[in-house]
Parts: sequence; C-alpha cells; structure tokens
Amino acid sequence: MYLIILGPKFLHIYLTTPVEILEQIVPQADKKGYRAIVITCDQPHERIRDFVLPLFEEASKNIDPDLMKNMSIPNLNIPGIIVKQPFGTGSVTWANIECLRKLTQLPIICKGILSPIDAELAIKYGANGIIVSNHGGRLIDTAPPAIECLEDVVNAVDGRAEDIKA
Repeated sequence: MYLIILGPKFLHIYLTTPVEILEQIVPQADKKGYRAIVITCDQPHERIRDFVLPLFEEASKNIDPDLMKNMSIPNLNIPGIIVKQPFGTGSVTWANIECLRKLTQLPIICKGILSPIDAELAIKYGANGIIVSNHGGRLIDTAPPAIECLEDVVNAVDGRAEDIKA
C-alpha cells in the first residue's frame, strides 16, 4: 500500500552524492512528477550526534519506492564502479549546481542558505530558489536562527528566485 501525496513533491539530494548516482535519480524526478530538486548546501557530511531521532514512520510512507530503489547499494547500475561511500567525498563547490542543471529542467532550490553572499552565489550558479535554513539547529552548532537571516537573504536575492510558500 502506498500513500498518495496530494501536495507538490520535491526531490531532496545532497551534492556529495556521487555524480554517477545523481545521473540515475535526478532525470527520473522529471518523469515521476517531482516539481523541484532541493539540494542541501550547508551540510556536506553527516555529523555524528550523541542522540538519535525516532524513526518517522509516516514520513517513510511518502518515499517514492521506484525512485529510491536506485539509492540502495545492491541496485546501483554503475558499470565498473564499486560504491563504498554513498554520500561521496564532501567536496562541493557552487559549480556543482551547474552540473546538476545539465541533468534536469526542474527548478533547483538551495536549502541551508543563511548568508546573503551565499544566496547571491546560489542564484549566480543556477539556483531558482533558496530555503533559508539551519537544519533546525540540530546539525550546525552556533548557527544563527534562520529567521534572523531571512530578511538579508531576501534582500540579496532581490526577486531573482521563486517565492515558494509551502
């Protein structure tokens, strides 16, 4: 049994994911009715925390099984490549957005922007939207609250990104 999602679907990815995997899953998003690609820009690796969040059973029902099957290591179809680390090396530059743009015509939204300078760079390199976020303060210690950064980021973008209200 699958849960039907009535709202817009966004594919959320990390740019540290090996390009060979992105080349498989991103083009599928177009075909599966996703409305945008969301990339996390501020957390290039998973931080080990001293606590574990409970499994969100309802959220897991919303995962597109056809799209996500390619993310499991046994199902990756990358000839000649052995994937040992599914989240890549952690080296990400703004040029990664340009590479992602070649894989999709969907809007690209950068999540985790707190700085006006980063907002301007994201737009310059091809992002269509910005999500001002600090991971809820869970992963980036000492990050400023997103609400305190919102006005400066909006002013820096100056209408060059889509205004998405979800």
